[in-house]
Amino acid sequence: MFNKNIILVIMILCVLSFQIVFSQDLTFEEVQLIVQNINIDFSMFPTKNTWNNEYHVPIINTNFKREFQELIIEESRQPPNFDGKYRIITFGYGSGAQYFFIIDLNNGNIYEGIPSTHGIRYNVNSSLIIINDSDIILNNWRGWDENIPNWISIDYVLWENNDFKLLLTINPFNN
Repeated sequence: MFNKNIILVIMILCVLSFQIVFSQDLTFEEVQLIVQNINIDFSMFPTKNTWNNEYHVPIINTNFKREFQELIIEESRQPPNFDGKYRIITFGYGSGAQYFFIIDLNNGNIYEGIPSTHGIRYNVNSSLIIINDSDIILNNWRGWDENIPNWISIDYVLWENNDFKLLLTINPFNN
C-alpha cells in the first residue's frame, strides 16, 4: 500500500502538469479525454471506520437541518453508504446548488457537507469525496456551444476526524 504522503506528492505533480496543458483553449472532447484519465481511486483512501449495526436518532440541532428533518430521519434508518459508518444524504437547494449531510450512524451526529453544482461521488469503503463529479459535468455540458464555465472545479476531499480536508482541486475548464 502506498504512503498517503507519496500519493499527495504525485497528485500535486499531476495538477502542476495539468495547469500547463489547460493553459490553452481546449475543445470539449479534449477536456473530456483529460478528465476521464485522472485516476484518483477511492481505494487510495480506505475507511478505518466500522458501523456498530445500531441505528441512533439523528441529532437535528440547527434550523437548516430542521428544514430536512423528514429526509434526515428516513435516511438515518438506512445502512452506511460512506466511510464505513456514515450515511450521506444529497439534496438540491435552489439555483442548481446541491448539498449533502453526513450522518454518523454510530451516534446520530450530523455534519453539513460542501455545496456542489454537479453532484458528489463517494464510496462506503473510502473516506474520499469527489465534489463536482467530472462525469456529471461532462454529461451536463455535452452538446452546448459555449465553454464549460471556468468556475467549475473538481475537488478531492478527505473526510477525517469529522471534518473536510481538501486534497486537490482541478479546474480543467479554465480556458
